[in-house]
Amino acid sequence: MTRLRWTPGDRLSPIHAARCYSMGLRGVDESIMQSIAGPVSNLSNRLAGSDVDPAFFWPRLVSAVAGGDSDLEACRAALHAAGCSVLSIDAASSALASQLADVRLVYQERYPKLADQLVLRGRPIREYWDGYSAGLLKRIGKLTHPSFLPKSINAILLSPYRGGDGGLDASGSRVWIEAVLTNPFPEIPEVLRLVWLVAQLGLMEAMSTGSEDSHGDPLVPPLRLPRVAAMAMLPLTLEAASYLEMIPTPADQLPLLFAKAANAWRIAVDDLSLDALENWWRQFQDLQTPPPVALKALDRMLHADTISNSGLRR
Repeated sequence: MTRLRWTPGDRLSPIHAARCYSMGLRGVDESIMQSIAGPVSNLSNRLAGSDVDPAFFWPRLVSAVAGGDSDLEACRAALHAAGCSVLSIDAASSALASQLADVRLVYQERYPKLADQLVLRGRPIREYWDGYSAGLLKRIGKLTHPSFLPKSINAILLSPYRGGDGGLDASGSRVWIEAVLTNPFPEIPEVLRLVWLVAQLGLMEAMSTGSEDSHGDPLVPPLRLPRVAAMAMLPLTLEAASYLEMIPTPADQLPLLFAKAANAWRIAVDDLSLDALENWWRQFQDLQTPPPVALKALDRMLHADTISNSGLRR
């Protein structure tokens, strides 16, 4: 059984909000958005001036802070991961950490007891986890393999900037989830987001160790594995929920929920990728292919659609 170690994310919450704002993702609290707009815009300008790709910077920054790094240490690691010049990392790190300090000040003034609040806000999702996770993960393990389920994970509770969101760090065996008090999508209980995140961690860990083809190459390239894991675990999580009658949709009609679940869990999809997922899910059920081989097939299908979309844009 997967064990979660719960932690209030009072340090991570402002960083999560800053990342969301920088990506143009709207928050549920207009005053918070307005208050962090200045420092986050300054931070984004500094990244642009240092020729740093935010798509590489922000995920590494969030993971580093989630792992316990100071803002300065996290900025340094994120800049390095984003390919920042070694000569400018020190100055850029200090400037970025200063902007993050301003974001933190906003949260400290708005939520002076955020850690205590997150403990209270986290009770509903923890109770749902205690009640349903064992059955859901057992079902996912049966559909894949019990070795795909992680043994122990750190779960960080975040202030709900988006009113429902989460993420993971496979290298650190940790997930984070916004501590919403009610299900933002009633037909898809919020605990399913958490199970979906946890299942991804187990899958990526299993696929990263020993899942190779006859040439010794990974069945799924490491850079594409996170998306493949996210897409594969979407129908598997929904199937487990249907099996336990947590959702009213029968198993044979689950594709009707794929788009809604992708929207709820913040997965970037289009019609082609949803069609690919539906076709893969049908094959997964009918052919009963070993999970590693099935994941390789999903990667091929999604990658083919990406190339097709790129061709259409030319």
